[in-house]
Amino acid sequence: MRLWLTGGALVLFGVFSLLYHYLTPNVEQTYSELNSSSDKVSDFAEAVYSLGDIYSDVDEGDNTLSPLEATSIQAEINEYLTYYTSPESAIEYLFSTANANHSDLFVEGLDPDIFIESLFQVRDPDKLAVTYDIMNRLSRDGTLESVEIIRARRVLKRSQLRLVTELTYEGHEPIRFGILVGEYKDTGENHGLGHSNYYVVLTNPWEIISFIEKKLG
Repeated sequence: MRLWLTGGALVLFGVFSLLYHYLTPNVEQTYSELNSSSDKVSDFAEAVYSLGDIYSDVDEGDNTLSPLEATSIQAEINEYLTYYTSPESAIEYLFSTANANHSDLFVEGLDPDIFIESLFQVRDPDKLAVTYDIMNRLSRDGTLESVEIIRARRVLKRSQLRLVTELTYEGHEPIRFGILVGEYKDTGENHGLGHSNYYVVLTNPWEIISFIEKKLG
């Protein structure tokens, strides 16, 4: 009986190993230089806001750009959207916007409920100031040099992943932290970006900050 149980356990372990192998996503190891990434975020932001201005003008009956120009900007956005719809890009996006001090784009990198929760963990009524404080402490005042996704770990929810992320700050050895990301469905209300699924960070930023400051002081 004991031998049968041992054999059964080995079979179950083998099945689990196969399932883990096939269900764990093949997230490519990505090394992102933050300066380059921040430039990409800035370009993306410019395209989004240009299109947003077009829609505002149309609503107000004062569209000064031609349909051809609008189509060109939409094509530019679509090019960047492809880049920002992978699990690892959620991490890069969050830290890039923090490093570049793009508060309006930074908040879109977090799950809305998580972002609101993080804001109200601080008593300061000036929530914009709280947002900037979060960004500055994540980037350590813009001294974040690189972000590297080491590996992905599957969690219970199929639409979520925990990405082991290596952060390198100026003058410090790299540190690693597991950041949870999840799929988020866009309602299509964001400057006409259309209905699409992309990934956002689900880990509370204060949790990440606490780890960083504990490791680096």
